[in-house]
Amino acid sequence: MNQLKLAATAVLLSVATGPAVAQEKLKIGVIVTLSGPPAALGQQVRDGFALAVKDLGGKMAGRDVEVVAVDDELKPDGAVTKVKGLLERDKVDFVVGPIFSNILQAIHKPVTDTKTFLISPNAGPSSYAGKNCSPFFYATSYQNDQVHEVLGKVAQDRGYKRVYVMVPNYQAGKDSVAGFKLAYKGEIIEESYMPLGTLDFQVELSKIASLKPDAVFTFMPGGMGVTLVRQYKQAGLADKIPVLSAFTVDESTLPAQQDAAVSVDDRLGHRLALLLDPEGVVRRARRVARRRVERREVVVVGLDFGAFDDLVPHAHKYVLYLSLRLSYEMQVSQRQGTAG
Repeated sequence: MNQLKLAATAVLLSVATGPAVAQEKLKIGVIVTLSGPPAALGQQVRDGFALAVKDLGGKMAGRDVEVVAVDDELKPDGAVTKVKGLLERDKVDFVVGPIFSNILQAIHKPVTDTKTFLISPNAGPSSYAGKNCSPFFYATSYQNDQVHEVLGKVAQDRGYKRVYVMVPNYQAGKDSVAGFKLAYKGEIIEESYMPLGTLDFQVELSKIASLKPDAVFTFMPGGMGVTLVRQYKQAGLADKIPVLSAFTVDESTLPAQQDAAVSVDDRLGHRLALLLDPEGVVRRARRVARRRVERREVVVVGLDFGAFDDLVPHAHKYVLYLSLRLSYEMQVSQRQGTAG
């Protein structure tokens, strides 16, 4: 940990005082979902990254930055084609993205095989930890199961004996269940794995009404979360069976969910930010208030901070920037033959 702190300090000092390594532009490819029901999530990452670059004066390490953004359309095969275009046609130095874990699994090998750094601001499949870890892959967000383990502890501490689990049938959904089970020791009466993009939950809601669990655990990002929360209230379950979740209710879905979201206990990264740096959150809140920045302009790179998204994005975007700088320094060092 001390070595990491020293490395981070050295990188920050080099940003402030170091000369430019080269005069050509630093090209960064951003691949996120920009169409369909989950488009708002990809737009947040794209816009947040653009805001970070703007705040940095359009430069990193003294080089002008060019950002090329593409839409993965939430289609793994199409994402591979798009990312190969970034690598082969656009000659990007880094690839940033994506939002969804199934897209990350599709593009991970094509990117890292070329020894190009891939930095995920959101997706963090557990399958890339441990023996499958690549020196060319970084996640600035989390490992998928970490956030949901917290919800397992909440369920355990509240004494819920029987829980119904409902998640999308892809890596992030599976990771969320694995994380929940790490801390929850009660009975999971059923696990429902829904096709990614599902917008009709009537069958599952009927099961929940019949089985009468003590609580429901779910992870439904984007448009899936909007529909589930609405239908949950319409089914008359909102006032009867509590919902534990992460990334189902956030600032991108609340305008559509409205009062139906009140019954959902959604534990997001903004709470961690408040715990880790409450004074920093307050300072940023005051700064944002002074600047009178519009809500849509202050977006989060890689992690939705729910109701606090207008307080903490600056911290997270610089985590992503620092990862880029660390990766860049490593790349330069390796080329010069000095890497350890």
